[in-house]
Amino acid sequence: MGSCQPAPISPLDVRLHQDLQHSFRHRENRDAIDLAFRNGAKCFTLNSLVRLRCAGADASKLSTKPTEREANYHFTDYATSLTEVDQQQKMAAALSGLFRRLSNQNRKDLKETRSALAADGNLRPAETLVRVDKTLWEVCPEPLASRLHPSLLDHKGIAGLCRPFALETWVVEAADRAAEGTIEDAEREALYRHLLLNGATLGRKAMATVRRSPVVLDHRGNWVSPVDLAQLPRAQAAFLSAVMSAPAPALAKRAEFLRRLRIRRKLTADDLIRFAPTIDGDAAVASRFEKLLNKHQHLLKPKVVAALHSIAFLHSRTGTLIEPEQAYLPTAANVACLEADDAIVARANSALYRRLGCRERPVFRDTPSRSPAIEGERYSARSPRGLLSQLRQGPRGRGARSGGLR
Repeated sequence: MGSCQPAPISPLDVRLHQDLQHSFRHRENRDAIDLAFRNGAKCFTLNSLVRLRCAGADASKLSTKPTEREANYHFTDYATSLTEVDQQQKMAAALSGLFRRLSNQNRKDLKETRSALAADGNLRPAETLVRVDKTLWEVCPEPLASRLHPSLLDHKGIAGLCRPFALETWVVEAADRAAEGTIEDAEREALYRHLLLNGATLGRKAMATVRRSPVVLDHRGNWVSPVDLAQLPRAQAAFLSAVMSAPAPALAKRAEFLRRLRIRRKLTADDLIRFAPTIDGDAAVASRFEKLLNKHQHLLKPKVVAALHSIAFLHSRTGTLIEPEQAYLPTAANVACLEADDAIVARANSALYRRLGCRERPVFRDTPSRSPAIEGERYSARSPRGLLSQLRQGPRGRGARSGGLR
């Protein structure tokens, strides 16, 4: 390693020769250094450190070969000395400080020899160990024997030689377990924390799996799938909150993650179907629901109309709530023929009522018994005069008597 000078590394508690330690403490004193070397002291170099760490008395299989002028020390009880956490940390700190100066031979020995402390307390080759983030430590499926000891995770000199934990693979597998209902609470919570911090960086496969798995929290604190979340305009979100799932506050702050999750921002037909049964006779809620339907009539497809058909949310002229299937439009014929106003809608949203299937003409079962002439008829009369004209014509159809109303 060129001139035989002490390498600029942190002092290590490796039981070095007392004179050599003394020279390290006074390495700025050139005379002291020269005196130490004249009296047989050798340089404790990076090669010396790697050799000390990677083998006991027999170093014949190492690729790192200290020169004649470099220290060639070994622990008398290699396994016991190297399994000490403090010793591992000191060596790892020194190697991290000089990581860029490691030779290929140094790196090979550090990776391949059984010199890295595993989480189970045994020595294993660094290349066989996995770096597991402390935030995932308790839920990581990797066995302790395959993990780097947590005290070494911050030291690049050793941690950099280990394999990274396959985060995306774990994310996919954990999300699948959540979808199957087999995930443990601790693992799901760890996954959620990871998604909040790093969810925006997920690959396409992992993101697709996360979207359909119940691994995020909604505003009520329930686990839901991102595909079931919605960020509606504030007024709609507040009104429909009983049946909607909005992102939890912590999730709502992760704008880029939400963008990649493709959280919907528009009202859907399913929202209307889920909300309608919650009206439960509340006139104020029914009024707001009718206004919402009137504004979003494009959502009233046959499936929605069928779902709303038997739910009472339309206001009648008497103030009661009626179902669309029992409701009549406020036409002249309906007003004239129906005995009471409790079946006639009170408001003027005719286009909405027609979409909902409200009746435009009276039918016999809903007309007064004093009008037998209209049995079985449906009328198109729009005014009392037109209605009177149809009544004078009498009933039409098979078995009708000749002559009109006299």
